[in-house]
Amino acid sequence: MLGAYLIAGLLVIPVTILVGVTAIVFPPFTAFFYSLSGCVLNAILTYGIGAALGKVPLQNFAGRKLDRLSKRLARRGILSVMVIRNVPMAPYTLVNMLAGASRIEFKDYVVGTCIGMAPGIGVLTFFVDRLLKTIREPDWTNILLIGFAILGVALLLWRIKRRLKKNEEEK
Repeated sequence: MLGAYLIAGLLVIPVTILVGVTAIVFPPFTAFFYSLSGCVLNAILTYGIGAALGKVPLQNFAGRKLDRLSKRLARRGILSVMVIRNVPMAPYTLVNMLAGASRIEFKDYVVGTCIGMAPGIGVLTFFVDRLLKTIREPDWTNILLIGFAILGVALLLWRIKRRLKKNEEEK
């Protein structure tokens, strides 16, 4: 499973799809562990590729938007990585490579990735598990749990968006 995450990183397959498939195939706790481990390994591999390529080739490919992302990553270390992991700004692989080419420290990058990815992976794994259970055994408890999961994700994304907008206005 972890090898699939590494190959997917090289093929620029969205990690959300990988996490969803992992949650379908494995029980929730196993899926969470495989997904988080796979995402972190994927991030480390593609960070290394970005570090080897350097900043200029990635900026030429990615453009100005990702140049701003690179500066944000380097500015606040772990916190920046945590936030970027929860806001879909660019493909996961591209963000990882850009982080490798930027000035962000490897340790900050890995810790920020672990902390930043865990909540989303947990929610997605829980959601897929409940959805499958509801399909197999439709009852009000499962339907309500799915509704709460959707509401929780929506509130989290709204709060992150509001926080980012506030940070942009302060600059």
